[in-house]
Amino acid sequence: MEQTPKDYSRQIEQINAALTKERASVDTLRNELGAAKTKIDELNHSVYKWWTTANQLEHTLAAVYKSGSWRVTWPLRKLMYYVKRLFPHFSGLKERPAHVGNTSRDFPSTLHKRLFVDISELSRHDAGTGVQRVVRSMLGELLKNPPTGYQVEPVYATAGSKGYYYAGKYISRLLGHHDTTVSDEPLCPRRGDVFLGLDLQHHVAIAQADYFKRLKCLNIPVYFVVYDMLPITFPQYFAKGLADLHAQWLGVISQSDGLICISETVAFEVMEWLDKHYPARKATLKITYNHI
Repeated sequence: MEQTPKDYSRQIEQINAALTKERASVDTLRNELGAAKTKIDELNHSVYKWWTTANQLEHTLAAVYKSGSWRVTWPLRKLMYYVKRLFPHFSGLKERPAHVGNTSRDFPSTLHKRLFVDISELSRHDAGTGVQRVVRSMLGELLKNPPTGYQVEPVYATAGSKGYYYAGKYISRLLGHHDTTVSDEPLCPRRGDVFLGLDLQHHVAIAQADYFKRLKCLNIPVYFVVYDMLPITFPQYFAKGLADLHAQWLGVISQSDGLICISETVAFEVMEWLDKHYPARKATLKITYNHI
């Protein structure tokens, strides 16, 4: 059947409609392609930015690790690692105010356990160097960010005192209060507390050996920090008699629940010493150190 001009017109309209539809699809695809290219460009820019930032951070960290301050503060970082191991719930986010001169601290309204931090030498004489610098830095960090559930209490004793006392006067001076009404009261430890021998004071620890036994009878864990074994390893470089004094101190603290050494080398030397002098204690004494 021969097509009429009207049929051709209809076909042309259909073709035009189809082409219009295809053009719309092409425009849509072109717009989507443009949007995809824009997104890819943004992602590439973002990746480049992140890589640039990461590279800058890498260089910054490298500079920090090489800095003198990083080397000087390594004992503090190690000690914080040990404290976190002793207190798995340690939180660096929660701050508590330091309690100074609180006469009711042994009967608190809340049942916070206490972390007694021995600063016997620091409270008597802050040399500002060596062990005292580490002790002071560590104490400040613990006061600002105590382990969760614990109230940090700086304490001290003397070679002639019967037991330990709260270091209220020292903390008052440290905080700049200079409160003359603050008194250093005797400790009244209770179950749940922990004692940390952070400072190094041979004579005090030796004199307080019976007090540490009393703490253990109350089921209060007792830990000591061991900074080095140099007086025993190299006695020729130290004052006469210091090697024997250090050995006597080690004999006392080896009766505690655990020793926190500041390096694997120190821990190994301590274990060697225990093998020779207190072999029975080596099996039960917890000795920790940092692998870093």
